[in-house]
Amino acid sequence: MDAKMNKKQDIVKLAKAGNEPAEFALGKKGILICPEDDSYYFKKSWHNGRRAFLNRRENHDLSFRKVLCPADLMIKNGLWEGKVIIENPPKDKLTEIKNLIRNFDKVAQAKDTLDRIIKIDSEKGNLIVTTTENQMAHKLAKKIHDAFKKVSLKTSYQKAPGDAEIVWVKFQ
Repeated sequence: MDAKMNKKQDIVKLAKAGNEPAEFALGKKGILICPEDDSYYFKKSWHNGRRAFLNRRENHDLSFRKVLCPADLMIKNGLWEGKVIIENPPKDKLTEIKNLIRNFDKVAQAKDTLDRIIKIDSEKGNLIVTTTENQMAHKLAKKIHDAFKKVSLKTSYQKAPGDAEIVWVKFQ
């Protein structure tokens, strides 16, 4: 038997501990409206299209509370789950890279209102992109890798209890 097979057999999945905190709290009752963007909470999840939802005739009499959505709450508190550090981006490709990031953000938000690019910073010739979701950072890095073939990827994961992810995209 080779070493790879032994390693797979040694992996044991443990059940989640009862006192382990959940990523989001239990489902909230009623309708919540985020005052910062076009999202609303209804039937145990956040959705896009608050204005359209509230303008439907059958929803005119519904009562709601204003509450920041989890993504806007993270942004307000200066938190992030994903970070993409783009090292040595070619100066002639900066506009193209930033447009790719913004378009990626639009597509991600259309799929899930809580998936957001928090900000794009420039630091010492590098671009630093923070996101509200760790998987989003990884997908963005892969998108950049696919668009610009001469890049390498390296991923770092935060140790428990967090789940932050940092991905380095290095242009060669």
